[in-house]
Amino acid sequence: MTGSNQNIGVHSENYYEPWNSFAISAGPHSILHRRFSNPQSWLRLVEQHAVTGEEWFHQLKLEPIDLAAGLRAEHGPEIADIFARAPLPKGITVPRAQIYTE
Repeated sequence: MTGSNQNIGVHSENYYEPWNSFAISAGPHSILHRRFSNPQSWLRLVEQHAVTGEEWFHQLKLEPIDLAAGLRAEHGPEIADIFARAPLPKGITVPRAQIYTE
């Protein structure tokens, strides 16, 4: 994305099939993951590095993708309750703000 070859990782918006990943350095990757809560930083980064507007990072949306809805459509409604299928260990809680809901 930025041309840096330091601390390179991969990013994918959808870890289900087909899995497409893109190389991205650590700093921009962190900004990418915070784009829903801090869109201005992400938009500045995109504006800085986009050339054609066709780049993979320029195409990313500023609204979270509801991957669970796609899985429910494909596999049925039972896919919806991930905590019933894989309950968290006692004492572990996940803040509601960290779980995307409609």
